[in-house]
Amino acid sequence: MRKLFILLFAALALVLVGCGGDDDGGTNGNGVVDKPVRLVVDTLAAKPSLTDVNEAVWFEVDSVEVEIGGDPANYGRNANLGEQDAVMKAIKQDDTLYIWVRWRDASSNLWADRFAATGITGSWTQDTAFGEDKFLILFDAQNNGEEGADCATMCHATEHKTTGGGNADVWKWMSTKTNPAFLAEDEWWNGTGRGEDNTAINTYAHRSNLDNFAGRPRFAHVDDTLFEGPFLYTSDTVTLSITFPWPAGYALPGYYIDSTIYNSPDRGQSSMWDVLAIAEHDSTVAIAERTWTVVFARALNTNHADDVNLAVLDSVQVTVAATHNDNPDDPDIWDEHSGSKPFWIILKP
Repeated sequence: MRKLFILLFAALALVLVGCGGDDDGGTNGNGVVDKPVRLVVDTLAAKPSLTDVNEAVWFEVDSVEVEIGGDPANYGRNANLGEQDAVMKAIKQDDTLYIWVRWRDASSNLWADRFAATGITGSWTQDTAFGEDKFLILFDAQNNGEEGADCATMCHATEHKTTGGGNADVWKWMSTKTNPAFLAEDEWWNGTGRGEDNTAINTYAHRSNLDNFAGRPRFAHVDDTLFEGPFLYTSDTVTLSITFPWPAGYALPGYYIDSTIYNSPDRGQSSMWDVLAIAEHDSTVAIAERTWTVVFARALNTNHADDVNLAVLDSVQVTVAATHNDNPDDPDIWDEHSGSKPFWIILKP
């Protein structure tokens, strides 16, 4: 009898250990390798201010580790990012979903499609070897059958389109185009391809700086060569002077940014800009430990037909992916992403 009691007690102990609580601080649940990842939103944490990715509230919230690049045949592996664990956290407050994500990237790419002066008056070249970093979150729009948010069939077996008969709602942060505008682009994929959400007139956060007719930049900065930054804002632009002696190698951004969209009352008319985002690349540490951190925020229900209504869901399936120096306009650039297998965001824990 005593031996039977000991065996039963040992079995119970193993069950308790296996069902584990939160020994790893919320990073990967009970530690069972083949258990689907579950990112459980925190509904008690304070509302993030969207001013600092390192805001204290984020370090009071449990995290999960989402493997990206671990299955290159089905979900891709970027040559620079490789296989790694992206750390993710989520908060739900005031009918808004906030998602915090951090992944390793040894360098930031902010000069996508930049222009360089040749030193000959009026002559410029556009260097498409300069791309940008991206992070995407793909949500099952609840009408896409068994495919759901599975990027293996959407992004690799086909060219960025759904095969389940429905849609995917995609939040796409870009280090050059949306980062300086404090936004992420919103897309609505269907069976014909990856489409952008509806955009109201004159509410586009980024536009190409290429003058297609002249083959050179459309705009320069009002301060001429005193300006040396990667982000050219619409409010600082002047028409490029073709007589100004631009020194050889002087660079101008490939895009100009309208930073007013973030606070514009017209932003709500355009479902393209439903998703707010702030970001930071930490280059103060050793190269191998450098990271991008992005915080996304979107209303649970935007009342737009091309956005999944998260307010009515207990959970939603998602896939994530990161790229490095991505420029799909240049076939010589390695623009494969490091993607994840589908996992779940638990919206009503």
